[in-house]
Amino acid sequence: MQTWKFGDKIDFWIQRGTLVLPPNEIPVILIGPGTGVAPIRSFLQDRIAQNINENVLFFGCRGKDKDFLYGDEFKCLDDQGKLKLITAFSRDQTNKDYVQHKILEKKELVWNLLKDKNAIIILSGNAKRMPEDVADALKTVCIKEGGMTERECEIFMHDLEINKRFQQE
Repeated sequence: MQTWKFGDKIDFWIQRGTLVLPPNEIPVILIGPGTGVAPIRSFLQDRIAQNINENVLFFGCRGKDKDFLYGDEFKCLDDQGKLKLITAFSRDQTNKDYVQHKILEKKELVWNLLKDKNAIIILSGNAKRMPEDVADALKTVCIKEGGMTERECEIFMHDLEINKRFQQE
């Protein structure tokens, strides 16, 4: 980009996203570690502009002071009651703390939103094992809070995916 000059031709394309956004009355559980939070942010801004406030965001990064993308904005929305912000900063303490750990800590909230309010989950980002670890945490929530067997949990998770209630970008 440093070598570009005014008038240079730049080829680009726009790729259609894979997310199917829910109706406004449906609560969302958003999981956006690191830069994965960028597409979630625009979706969240749109919901809040429409006064839709049943939004939960699990955000994770290495350090609060270094990597907390849009941190001030998310904290402000949390303070205003438009967002429930749950953060995991993996390098700010001795034990690494990731979004999947926070999902387990907030298992009652997650289960209530999933089972009683038909929330959808949007997971954005793909750092190493994170998507798989998040899915495992959600399965644990289903088993511990929902009283499901392993098989019932597998069916439930499959149904969430088929019905676009668990989406990964």
